[in-house]
Amino acid sequence: MKETVSHHHPKVIKKLQFSLLNPQDVVKLSEFQVTHRELYTAADRLPVKDGVLDRRLVPLLPFSPPPPH
Repeated sequence: MKETVSHHHPKVIKKLQFSLLNPQDVVKLSEFQVTHRELYTAADRLPVKDGVLDRRLVPLLPFSPPPPH
């Protein structure tokens, strides 16, 4: 059975604003205290917040060299 096609118009972005962070905000966002020893949550196997594999540190992706040009 085919799905019904909706005729809603896409939302329009009315404003986009860029800004720079001051040095205090950069420090605040770039450091945190590791307070948990666990690597992953038992339920969904995601990195534990404030743990040694917290997503704020680095993405956990295997290194792959860029494709040749």
